[in-house]
Amino acid sequence: MDSLFKAPDHPFKEILLTKCDEIASILALEINGLELPFTLASSINEKNIYHAFVSILLNGKRQGAVNIFFSPKKNSFTLTTDRSPDEMVNHLYSTVTLPATSSPAEEKLDGWHIFTDGSFNGKDAAWAFIILKDGKLIEESAGAVTDRSHVSTYQIVGEFTAVVHALKRCDELNITEATLHYDLDLIGKIATGRYRAKAAVSQFFLAGVTSANVRITWNKVKAHNGNKWNEKADKLASGVLDQSRQGSSGRPLQ
Repeated sequence: MDSLFKAPDHPFKEILLTKCDEIASILALEINGLELPFTLASSINEKNIYHAFVSILLNGKRQGAVNIFFSPKKNSFTLTTDRSPDEMVNHLYSTVTLPATSSPAEEKLDGWHIFTDGSFNGKDAAWAFIILKDGKLIEESAGAVTDRSHVSTYQIVGEFTAVVHALKRCDELNITEATLHYDLDLIGKIATGRYRAKAAVSQFFLAGVTSANVRITWNKVKAHNGNKWNEKADKLASGVLDQSRQGSSGRPLQ
């Protein structure tokens, strides 16, 4: 049977490779920090279009792997690991799930703060951002993702697009410094250079970040965990897709 990954319109290859980048970046940080002799390699399972893996290698020989399974219906990933007798490999496994850096408790939001989110309904994607100053709403905006070149990564491109639009708006408002709150772990890793952006959608995002003049402090929040403004951004993005299903295209909300 021919590999489905050879088809140019394969719907999951890029999103799996993007997730491989994310997992590999976490592993690489620990490997470099502990000066371990391991190297990493990302691969697609050509017999299973929903599966990719990051191998942990020693002198070219596989010592273990993190398996990545994507579920289009749930729009989520499941991670498993190969068994390994090596204690350090098992330690590396423990690093691939990182906690959010902020709690759902209401925070005092002094200065400029931005909350971003994206939404995906299985077909279309949308983005939204909220800008606050000293805890007060200054502006909110949302819209549909219209760039079809990223259709294979619509599950995450809404999140990236939200940040890009938010940073552009900050420049227009002459905001020089802000804290940006996001719930997609990959956003912070790319923005802060914790791993190299290889996928096209990651490069699109990084270009938007580096072209902005505003200085950003990146803050990871846990999705759907009671954060008022994160929940509001999520509803704004979801609302665009609800309008689309009813025959209306998403439009900016001022």
